[in-house]
Amino acid sequence: MTRAVQLVVLLWASTEDAPLRSTLRFFAVPVAAAWLPLIVGALLGGVAQTVLWTVAFLVDIGGSRVASAYRPWPLRSLDHFTERFGLVLIIALGEALIAAGAGPRTTAPNGAGLVAALLGLVTTICLWWLYFDRLAPAARQSVLRVPDERRSSVAGDAYGLAHAPLIIGAIFIALGIEQVLGQLSEEPPHSARLSWPAAAALYGGATLYLLARLVFRRLALRTGRPGQVVAALLPLVLLPIARSLPALAELALLTLFLIAVTWYERRNDRRDPRIAPARPVRP
Repeated sequence: MTRAVQLVVLLWASTEDAPLRSTLRFFAVPVAAAWLPLIVGALLGGVAQTVLWTVAFLVDIGGSRVASAYRPWPLRSLDHFTERFGLVLIIALGEALIAAGAGPRTTAPNGAGLVAALLGLVTTICLWWLYFDRLAPAARQSVLRVPDERRSSVAGDAYGLAHAPLIIGAIFIALGIEQVLGQLSEEPPHSARLSWPAAAALYGGATLYLLARLVFRRLALRTGRPGQVVAALLPLVLLPIARSLPALAELALLTLFLIAVTWYERRNDRRDPRIAPARPVRP
């Protein structure tokens, strides 16, 4: 429904803009094609719903990418474009902070629950730092240096393809943090291991976030190192180890890992002249 409203508004706004209207016609094809598996999946439910919704997502994203290759979107304001994507990611990271506040199920959280909330806060700060501190401003400057005729394609690839998994990864991590907090704030506290789905969301979300960050870096800055790929895949290696630990220790292990990755990335970014820290916002 949101996509339908978006297309209607854009078609109405492009009445006197022939190139934009032509782009919208191409863009509407994969969007409409994705509705069929989306609706059928909602009716069937269960495993069929998961499969069909995945197909709908791939058709929407992949088809839109193909359509934009033939009819690129006009990019009139790079600042506005990058700011919108950054704000959506901020909302996703905010889910982890909300989880820290909404997770406790008692009016007086115990000590373990408070420690878990603090770990969730540190984890969220690391995720923010890995994207917004240096990478986001460097990516904007890199896209700005691209020739005008190619800028929309480069920006569409970097932000359109990489930001969706970034957001999904952040939401999965928030879900895992909420599950840890929920267990520790039960009455009496339940400090046993996380379930496989909760642990997979926590550690799989970290891998997805880090890999998507590398894809974004590669598409926007054309840089990347093998060590970054290894670091991004490490949460999957740590997952079986974390599963043998209590819930609080599982979250602590991931938090320590993200702190180490943040330190590693900051150390390497200082050596890259193209990546400068974000400038403070002044009123």
